[in-house]
Amino acid sequence: MQEMKKEFEYWYPFDIRSTAKDLVQNHMSFCLFNHVAIFPEKYWPKGFSVNGWLLVEGDKMSKSKGNFYTIRQMLEKYPADVTRACLMLGGEGLDDPNFDFNNAEIVKDKLSKWYEFAIQNYKKTAKNEKTPGDEVFLSYLNKYLKQGSESMENMLFRSAFDKLFYQMQKALREYIAKGKTNPKLINDFIITQTKVLSPFCPHITEEIWSKLGNKSFISLEKWPIIDESKINERFEEEEKKMEKIADDINNIIRIVKEKQNKDVKKVYLYSIPPEKKLYEDIKEMLEKKTHISIEIFAVNDKNKYDPEGKASKAKPGKPGIFVE
Repeated sequence: MQEMKKEFEYWYPFDIRSTAKDLVQNHMSFCLFNHVAIFPEKYWPKGFSVNGWLLVEGDKMSKSKGNFYTIRQMLEKYPADVTRACLMLGGEGLDDPNFDFNNAEIVKDKLSKWYEFAIQNYKKTAKNEKTPGDEVFLSYLNKYLKQGSESMENMLFRSAFDKLFYQMQKALREYIAKGKTNPKLINDFIITQTKVLSPFCPHITEEIWSKLGNKSFISLEKWPIIDESKINERFEEEEKKMEKIADDINNIIRIVKEKQNKDVKKVYLYSIPPEKKLYEDIKEMLEKKTHISIEIFAVNDKNKYDPEGKASKAKPGKPGIFVE
């Protein structure tokens, strides 16, 4: 009896029971009624979760429609990690999750690329060579880590996967696109990204973890610590400004090519004095996004090159632009 009691108390109270929405009126309700009737409150269920019905390519999965797949059949089409991730991306809450095969191909491709990147770019000894883009990258990293962790706590796994993988990968691409990267920061990111991806894709992350030289299992590692002091919304505002300026430059270049039938060789930006350094910091990024050489002047610079007086058009957050 003592052994039975010990085993019972090991499992009880259970944290959560999950099932589909059609079972709320029977299994879920009776589970709650029975526990309340038989056990003291300390053994009552802590929580229930309900999900929708599975759709395949937008249709309800059924044998009559020929779109019914067993787990074993799915494993013949895609790795377990891809299947898991796509099921979570299909929907959350009471939405009917939709398994999309095109989405599965995208996830498969992104996971393969992450596997290669992590193994090829992780260095056992990496110097902390700080770059101008580090602060922005760390801000986005901690922001998405915070948002993704909160989604995990609320069982919003689609949102969590988006923040903890898609958005973090986007932040990595933008950081690399700025030019020189910090080897230690890349190392830290690889470790963090692999850890937070582990609950969704346990197989590939365990392999990456092992390839990085770790002897333990990644599933036993602690969740990454969020450093909220690194989150700075100002960086996000500046990134949006940069995107807007890049779009403006590209639009002007397109118009010049279409109306004047000539190629643009150089672009000149004219900023209000307090913003000149901001544009100088993002100059390399702007050049990569516009594929054109850029020179920056403050509007009060007496030596500026401004044959058409575009400096007079400069406003806060909106530089004057001249293309040549």
